[in-house]
Amino acid sequence: GVYLMKVSSDQGSTTKKIIKN
Repeated sequence: GVYLMKVSSDQGSTTKKIIKN
């Protein structure tokens, strides 16, 4: 499956794409 994890940081928010089954 494909999961999208939204991560907040000091420079703004980025989206990490995690592929796990």
